[in-house]
Order: sequence, then structure tokens, then C-alpha cells
Amino acid sequence: MCGISDSFSKENYRFPKPLCKIVGRPILFWLLDHLDTNVDDIIYIGVMETLQNQFDLTQSLKIEYPQRIFQVVVIDFETRGALETLFIMLQSINTERLLRKTISFDCDTVYLQPVIEKFRRLSDHLNASFFFEDNDGKPIYSYLKLNENNRQDGFPIVENTCEKIMISNCANTGAYAFRSASTLKRYCAQLLDETSGQYGKYYTTHIIKTMLDNQEPFVGIQIAVTDFVCLGTPDQLNQFLRHLKGDKPAVNIRKMRFCFDLDNTLVSYPKEHGNYISVEPKIENIKLAHELHTAGHYIIIQTARQMKIHNNNVGAAVADIGRITLETLSRFNIPYDELLFGKAYADVYVDDCAIHALIDTLKEIGWSLDNAIHNHKDQKQIRGFISSRHFHTVQKLDNLIIKSASTEYLKGEIYFYQNIPESIKDLFPQKHRVDVNENAGISSIILEHINGTTFSQLLDCVLRV
Repeated sequence: MCGISDSFSKENYRFPKPLCKIVGRPILFWLLDHLDTNVDDIIYIGVMETLQNQFDLTQSLKIEYPQRIFQVVVIDFETRGALETLFIMLQSINTERLLRKTISFDCDTVYLQPVIEKFRRLSDHLNASFFFEDNDGKPIYSYLKLNENNRQDGFPIVENTCEKIMISNCANTGAYAFRSASTLKRYCAQLLDETSGQYGKYYTTHIIKTMLDNQEPFVGIQIAVTDFVCLGTPDQLNQFLRHLKGDKPAVNIRKMRFCFDLDNTLVSYPKEHGNYISVEPKIENIKLAHELHTAGHYIIIQTARQMKIHNNNVGAAVADIGRITLETLSRFNIPYDELLFGKAYADVYVDDCAIHALIDTLKEIGWSLDNAIHNHKDQKQIRGFISSRHFHTVQKLDNLIIKSASTEYLKGEIYFYQNIPESIKDLFPQKHRVDVNENAGISSIILEHINGTTFSQLLDCVLRV
């Protein structure tokens, strides 16, 4: 929770990724809700200082999980990746705890089955990485190469790991387990001291790769794709929100209490001043209230109608506007479990749980309306990127670009980069290497990242001139 990249802010989410909502509940809480911790486990959470100061996450965790032990490590700068974050957090663990088994979780993945217990049962000398079978053909994860013929404790030994290169279809879920925190700390310190500039240096996979090179045994523990949810991007979050509304969602949803204001939220302000019969329905918000209510959530409606006119006298306000309000709710078929008159009249309402009823309401709550249009192609591009087409992926990893696709699609481009004439070689990005996964039929070209302008943009400029 301390890294630089945050795809959610680029998509105009108001909160940082761990605090973005799923049905009114932060992603981080969904992760913690499903973790199979023991009473004596300590959960260490790395938090940016700005996040802690703004949201007081330490206190929120204590209130939400009074039976659990948390140690929040506040970091006052943006780390360069998981390696640096882990090293800083490990400084906060005492000597006795450093000797214990330790597991690191990405903050954006929810596990629906016990994973910690699987690690507890491993022999004390073993490390582990949890993985799933990725058959999408687009290498957006880190991957493991396993030796199925060499097993320990019934699990295959990990031979290699790589970031964003599909060396197999065994993709890491983001749960990495180490035989002791002290072992992890030692390797983090070693890698931070290196100045090789190797790409992927600050990823957890680089820690594992270095440990493998030093004969530290890792096993791969498979997780079924139905037993975890990755929420690392807005698109993945939206997919999960739609899944939750299916006939048989893989996870039980906590029943929540949603409180809606009435005027300018569920209905408009009166079209004729003072005449509340003239209000019109806010269709999308009414539909939201309907869907939440149908899903079993508790709907509260509150209103400050006529409170200003009657000097905050609740009884007088109800006598004046109560009947019309009830008729309005019935006329527009607005569901509710509780109706509260007498909301204090104010020009500005300040509340730590409030969201704006007219700006990205669905995004703020974490809900997907039925029949909503989701345009996956209309995604923000990194400045200077050539947009990916449907048959390949283009990703930036540190100072390199990784282009991956079916070998059949990419073989011509691979041939080109391997045979560029010397006379024009300086006009193209330098090829770092080519990786081919023959089993999966996926190839990747790794190129240097160059800031520039695409030919189509140059042509557009010429035409406009």
C-alpha cells in the first residue's frame, strides 16, 4: 500500500485502491474479512503517511477488527515497489517474530479459501508462492516455472519466476510465503544494496528469483480461479461487482445499511418552488436503491424537507410535508426500510461516510447496475503508449516495454527486430530479448522504453497544419 502506481486514481476514483468500495466496504476490509488468521498472529500493514493522516487507518482497523492484532507501519515516501516496502516493514518486527513463518499479501487480492493454513502445514524449511492457472493468453501477471516431477510436501518445486513474461501458465496470485521473516529481510537488504539496474528489481518475484539462485526451496501451491479475486485494476473490480450480482456468487456479501437523502438524490428539487408534488424521479439513483434493497441491504431514507421553514421543528415539518413525501415514495416506487424526517437543515454536510449523490455514485459505493454499459476498450492509456490491440498486450515494466501475443501473431515482428539492418537500427527501440513459451504458444518481445511520438500522431499533426 506504499507503491507509486495506482491505476484507480487514473480512472478518477476518489480513494486510493485499498479503500475503494465493494458494496460499500473497502477492498482492504474484504481481504481481511477472508484471511484465516489465528488469534496470536500479527498483521503488519504498510501505509503511506498521507493515507494514515487522512483516513486514520490504524483506528479504523481497531474498530472494525477488535479481536485482531495489527501493527501499522507508516512510511513517509512512495516506495519503488514491494521489495522496498517489505524491507521497511521488516524493520518493525521484533527478533522473536522475525524467526516465525511470514506471508506477504498484495492488498488488492481477496482469498475465498484458507491460504494461511496451507502454508502453516508446510515443512519449516520450505517457502511457497500461491498460483493459479492462467489461460487468458495475455501475460499481465508474474509467472512460475514448476517441476512437477520434483515435489516436496506434495507440491511441485519452483524452478524459476518472471515478471510479466509468460514462462508458463502458472500465474502468481500475490501471496508469497517465506520460511522466516529474517530470511526475507536478509534478501531484501541484499537486493536493495545491488545497483545492477535489472528490470523488475523491486518486484517480489525478484526476491524469489534471487532466493532460488541461492538454493532456497520454493513450492508452488495452486489456488482455483474460483477461490480468489484479483482487484488490481478498475476493470477487474467492475468484473467482480458484476459477478456478485450473478445467480451463484462465490462469496457471501455482508448486509449493509445504506442511507439515502431524498431531495436531489432520489428525486429532484421541486420544479415549482415550494411545491413538492412537482418533483421528478432521479432514475439511476432509484434503480440503485432498488437493486441494493433487492439484494437484501437495508435502505434508509432521510429528508430535511421543510426543516428550514419550520425552524428545525420536526413535528411541524412532518405535519406539513409527511403525507406528500409518502405519496411521492409510493408514486416513484422508491423502496425503503426506514424513513426519517427531521434531518438537520444545513448548507454543507460533513461526514466520513458520505458520498456525493450526483458524482460517480456507483463507483463510490462499489456497485454495478443491471444493463449498465461497460466499455473495456475505452481505457486510459499511459502517455506515449501505442494502444494495445485485441490480440496482444503492451505493458511498461520499469524502463522496458513488454509486448506479448500469440506466437503466430508476433513471429513477423520478432523476425524484424532480430534482423534490423545496421543502417537503420538506431531508428528503432533496442531489443532486450525475446521469450517464447512453446507450451502456451505465447511470445514476448522485451524492448527499451523510449519517450516519443507515434507516426500516426505525427501524420495527424502534418494533416492539421
